[in-house]
Amino acid sequence: MNNIYTAILILVTVVTAIYKVSKWLKESKESNNDNIINIWVESLKISLPITGCVVLFIVLVYFTNINEGIIYDILSILYMIVIFIVIIRGAFVFLIKEGYKDKYGDIIHKDCIRYRKESDNTYSTINAIQLEIAGEVLDQNFNYEEDLEQAKKIYQSKPELHSITKRYNKLCRQSWLSVVAVNGLLILSIFESSNGNVLGYIGSSIIVTILMFLVNTLNIYSDLRIEHGKLNSTITKIEKHEKVYDKLLKENKK
Repeated sequence: MNNIYTAILILVTVVTAIYKVSKWLKESKESNNDNIINIWVESLKISLPITGCVVLFIVLVYFTNINEGIIYDILSILYMIVIFIVIIRGAFVFLIKEGYKDKYGDIIHKDCIRYRKESDNTYSTINAIQLEIAGEVLDQNFNYEEDLEQAKKIYQSKPELHSITKRYNKLCRQSWLSVVAVNGLLILSIFESSNGNVLGYIGSSIIVTILMFLVNTLNIYSDLRIEHGKLNSTITKIEKHEKVYDKLLKENKK
């Protein structure tokens, strides 16, 4: 049974990786985006801390299983329950997220551009006001109450992302974390099949974790690209966007 679900997990991971790689190759070929390096860096910044948690889980699984007692038995069962829940939920979230990306790609992309532009303008204005206040402080002039209130009002009215973009970002985070659950289940499987071979367990777990790190980084990169560059203009995408825009138009004409 242990070998069966391990094989299933590996198969799902490989299929997902192939899907992401093929999509990345297609998008990279058809895109002239100058932000590719920045997106990769951002993807790595997100993926590395997630992988760090997996490394801690490798150690935790080892110490949980080498100790005896009901507490450690409960912990082992808890690992399995939580991981299975996250994996099942993550599978649905992944499908919803991919559909969301196709349906609302243009809106999310445009919203992110608008948000970055307005945020930069807002923070630049606040920084300029605070620099003036700093100069007044140095001159022992403390009559800057109006300027300070103005800066506070500007900060309170700072731009926000559209609800569609917020929803997409939430789906992305849940999808990225579900990869950790798959990684965790593979680690548990490796421990069960290691038969007390500590070096074999640690070595195999690290190799699997590195592979999952690469898969998740690619997954994150694919999700972040929508914020920096539009998706490919396929017939399917165009048709989906037309339906979304028609629906929004009808809703807002009522």
